[in-house]
Amino acid sequence: MSLAFDSQQYAMGAIGKRPAAFAFSDLITFTRSTGGGRFNASGQYEWLPADQPRIDYDPVTGECKGLLIEEQRTNLIPYSDTSGGTWAGGGDRVLGAPTGLAGVFALGTSLAWAASAITFNYYQNLSPVAGTAYTFSVFVRYEDGRDVNVEFGNPTVENTALNPFAFVANGSAYAWSAITKEHVGGGLWRLSYTVTPSDTILRGWGILIRSTHKAGLPRLFVTGYQIEQASSPSSYIPTTTAQVTRAASDPILETLPPWFNPSAGTFVIEHDALDGAPLLSSGDALLASSAGAGRTVLAYDATGSYVSQNGGEFIAGPPLTFGDSLRLMRSATQWANAHCKSLRYYPRRLTLAEASA
Repeated sequence: MSLAFDSQQYAMGAIGKRPAAFAFSDLITFTRSTGGGRFNASGQYEWLPADQPRIDYDPVTGECKGLLIEEQRTNLIPYSDTSGGTWAGGGDRVLGAPTGLAGVFALGTSLAWAASAITFNYYQNLSPVAGTAYTFSVFVRYEDGRDVNVEFGNPTVENTALNPFAFVANGSAYAWSAITKEHVGGGLWRLSYTVTPSDTILRGWGILIRSTHKAGLPRLFVTGYQIEQASSPSSYIPTTTAQVTRAASDPILETLPPWFNPSAGTFVIEHDALDGAPLLSSGDALLASSAGAGRTVLAYDATGSYVSQNGGEFIAGPPLTFGDSLRLMRSATQWANAHCKSLRYYPRRLTLAEASA
């Protein structure tokens, strides 16, 4: 069996026979009870309907990343495109009419300074749960003007992005993660970081922008603001008048003949999952990533199981008992929150050289 999500070609054959082409839905039962977002092959962000698999693309290079599998997440911030609603702010700022970023997002807000401005803020109020991690993310494009600091958080505890994206964290009341950035094309960056509040005080969680030079009237495009109760960012979840929850993805393969051999076989999976993330699970069999993104091989027979990560030597484990179905990029309780580029299965135990070919 071969599931090439990056080329969207799928094949399966009975043991000992040549594989034939099949549709995705012929081989995988895929469910997600809500819509979900992805970047398409043209680099545009779009929201797909419930139960539609998300074949995701790199918006800069156009390369297909594969099938995106994520756990359930909620964007806690209404009006995520920053166009209105519950957003408030202060300082000498100029809010341009809501504008789109052609080819990427449909809506956003252009933020600029008045002639006398040095700082402004743009925020929504949120009462956090003490001791719980929250991850913030926002899409920002620096349009023009002089040097700018972009600070995310609240007026007393801030993360700073300099000129425009070098990062500093501060604030003794909060445990900050490193802030990260991802280029999504057209000068647009997604900035994200994680914070763990130590109290439940209602604060303005938003965007504070500070110009280091008043001359030049710096201007930023801002959209796609998201706060999740989690320790890492997930794909963007658009909101309007209320919070929105994206349901978990659940891809299931039936581990039955004609393609599956319960006595001996080999799985080869290419992915971008982090260490410890589940890749395959069935019965008492669980394959997790232990070397980050790349290629993971699971071979098994009556003598035991054998795992190789990114071309390394096989590490032996106990024999496995498979159930009647196989979960892809998830276990019974955990999701990889990552892409599966491809999955291949061979109904015999391969050597490491064969699996790496």
